[in-house]
Amino acid sequence: MISTSRSLQLLHGLLWLVCVQGHGRLIEPPSRSSMWRFGYDTPINYNDNQLYCGGYGVLYSTDNDGQCGVCGDPHNGPFENEAGGKYALGLIVKNYQVGQMINVTVDLTDTHKGFFEFRLCRKDDPFQKATWKCLNKNPLVIGKTNKTRYPISFVSHASRIDVQLRLPKHLTCKACVLQWKYVTANSWGVEPNGVVCIGCGHQEQFYSCADVAIGHPDTELAIRNRGKSCIYMQVEKSQWMWDCSGRTSDGTGLLMNPETGKGTSGAFPVRPFPSPELVFCSMFFCLIVNTLVGLGFTFI
Repeated sequence: MISTSRSLQLLHGLLWLVCVQGHGRLIEPPSRSSMWRFGYDTPINYNDNQLYCGGYGVLYSTDNDGQCGVCGDPHNGPFENEAGGKYALGLIVKNYQVGQMINVTVDLTDTHKGFFEFRLCRKDDPFQKATWKCLNKNPLVIGKTNKTRYPISFVSHASRIDVQLRLPKHLTCKACVLQWKYVTANSWGVEPNGVVCIGCGHQEQFYSCADVAIGHPDTELAIRNRGKSCIYMQVEKSQWMWDCSGRTSDGTGLLMNPETGKGTSGAFPVRPFPSPELVFCSMFFCLIVNTLVGLGFTFI
């Protein structure tokens, strides 16, 4: 008879391979890897929505044990999105006031529940590396709440999500690192007590880091030198396109010009819920459960 622990490990691994999705990036303020999309003369990273610690297998490997680089690089490197890396050029993109309520925007090319968290690492040197210890000193509060987690309670194929954050009242810096963290909840997983469910156990994580100043109005900001803001986004299961004009977050899928607020060349279809992947995941889960039962494993 197959052992309980071995069965749970097998179940979790197989389910994750098929059902994992979800990608995202911080675009307001633009993250280090996404600045090029908004007119900054910075290195191009087409995979700026995949800063996920090297992937699930790397993140939860024996060597890393769930640890990740602060900006989404693998815990064991290379650290391309941290100070000294390819995309971290020390360019400040925003200057905020002390204690200000700020608006940030996350572009999710696949949203799958879970939650966001935001942190600040106070620094005055843009070439000094941020650390988890520094970031954990300043978790940012969501809007007028006292909470630091912003729940993603819906499932959509692509969304831009605006979040209000409250900056600390007494924190100033010339080169803070603003970190976005997204813990998904779209994969089948196993809790330590053996409970199996969507969102249980280990889940994918996504990150972005942006360089900002707070309380220093004389800080020199990076200059945009290109005219268009482009994002490569998936509008249907097998169709990808460049969006150089912005997109609404109301679910209509209408392309909008962010400067004029007017529509452009028309609309594209938005994939309905439930997605084909979710249906397939459910069917695959039933298959795995039946297989394990046939091997002698019993769910309690």
